[in-house]
Amino acid sequence: MEIVIQVCDVCEKVGKPVKQYGVSEDDRVAKPVLCADDAAPLERFLPKAPGGKVVAAARPATKRPAKKAAARGGRQSGVMTMEEIEAQKRKS
Repeated sequence: MEIVIQVCDVCEKVGKPVKQYGVSEDDRVAKPVLCADDAAPLERFLPKAPGGKVVAAARPATKRPAKKAAARGGRQSGVMTMEEIEAQKRKS
């Protein structure tokens, strides 16, 4: 039998209800577990739903970079001719 007790990452008080939050900045991510008192600064920035519940903010769409075409003289398959192999050897 395993018992798991979650405590606030800031005050570490046992017995207080806690929630896990997701915080990110550029490529850094943190998922602190916070009680209502310590989460108050974060809650101010979260939009409220009409029923008073906090809803997750929509993430901005990220544009993925386009895949680059292979630089093999226009060939798309993984098959190369002997001439292409020899030409690559001479380049390196």
